Amino acid sequence: MTREESCQEASTEAAKGLGGIDALVYTPAVGPLARLTDVDAETWRRAFDTNVIGAARITAAAIPCLAESGGTAAYLSTVSASSTDPWPGLGSYAVSKTALDKWSRLGGSSIPRSDSPGSSSETAPAAREIR
Repeated sequence: MTREESCQEASTEAAKGLGGIDALVYTPAVGPLARLTDVDAETWRRAFDTNVIGAARITAAAIPCLAESGGTAAYLSTVSASSTDPWPGLGSYAVSKTALDKWSRLGGSSIPRSDSPGSSSETAPAAREIR
């Protein structure tokens, strides 16, 4: 999910093999166990590239199929990103998953739908769904 061309290839292959895409479930995560003071810039980049930017990339690649099918996208996280204090040692994970949570709240309105305007709805504290 960290390479745009891989996301496009995966989406195209899935759509061809399955006859379209009705749902996207994004579960990848990077969460290095380290104190925040020990997290270097490369580790932050890896966390955000996978946990946030990867979601945006694969969603962008899948949007045409999701719009055509009226499908949905769901982004999985843990409650540490939105419902509880961050777990010790997983600060970069919690920060990046909080960014994913906010991104997914905004993302629903940008997915074109053939049948109705987009919306986002929370399915559980640890999951965000975009329709």
